Amino acid sequence: MKSAVRWHYPTRSCLPISMVPVIMIALVACATKPTTQDSIRALAGCSLSVSTPQPAILPDGTRILMNATGVAAQGDDLLVVGSPFFVIDRSGEGEPRDDAIGLMRNRAGELSIVPSPLPGRELRELRVLASRDGGWHAVFVTGVGKLGFYDSADIWYAHYDGRSWTEMQRIATARKAAVDLRYASNLVEADQGLSFAYVFDQSESPDTLHNGTARTGIVLLRKNGDLWLEDTLPTWEAPRSIQLSVYNGTLRAIFAQGYFVRPRRRGPALFVADHEGIWKAPRLIYDPDPENSGAREYVSDVVVPNTKCD
Repeated sequence: MKSAVRWHYPTRSCLPISMVPVIMIALVACATKPTTQDSIRALAGCSLSVSTPQPAILPDGTRILMNATGVAAQGDDLLVVGSPFFVIDRSGEGEPRDDAIGLMRNRAGELSIVPSPLPGRELRELRVLASRDGGWHAVFVTGVGKLGFYDSADIWYAHYDGRSWTEMQRIATARKAAVDLRYASNLVEADQGLSFAYVFDQSESPDTLHNGTARTGIVLLRKNGDLWLEDTLPTWEAPRSIQLSVYNGTLRAIFAQGYFVRPRRRGPALFVADHEGIWKAPRLIYDPDPENSGAREYVSDVVVPNTKCD
């Protein structure tokens, strides 16, 4: 069972991501400048605050425990979502709830339970983002996964106004995909709409070995009005992780993957790729292996088609 929710208002959002270089976290969370070697070093704009943990206790004495995976502030209201969600009574007895997915806290410190948009079903990999028009965007997954990987997972979108859910729709079905917080992206809202990205690896699937489709890569889901659009970026191998940020209104992906420069495979290293209606060619920005210092001069066409990394 997970520890109690810890409430505090961070000054910046720097969420940890396991199994990828620490430098990737700083680049994504503080992507306020172009991604250059200088901006990699200049991390002073990202700060971390620590406050005293406080258990989430409702007015009737009920305690709430959850594996929190999404946090977003809208004005003075704070929304925290996660799964599984447990309700613990005064006697210490607890049970999981499938009709609730989180808590909302107002400025006065009052807590209220956030109902599930799909009561009776197990929701996984919950993410939330404050909407520019009020309320919160949410993306979540239904399906059976193991260690964050799903043979098949339905990805859903819904909007929460602080009282009820609206606009709920299934936006995609991910196959052979990594959609949990360690591998898939956060939710971001750019000028072109709300976006979410995940990694897929179908390299062992017989359906993709000889039909010319991408076997590994990144799928971007982008909200355009009431529609969700998909755009796939093929990669040399399945990326270790993908995160999204916005720079000067442009959606930017940063991901870690191995790559090939003759005569051998290298990596993993960090790449960025911008999306401006379509994917732009990825660029190598950081390789932690000093033996690969010359790799930026030439990267295989499979990784960066017709592009020289600068």
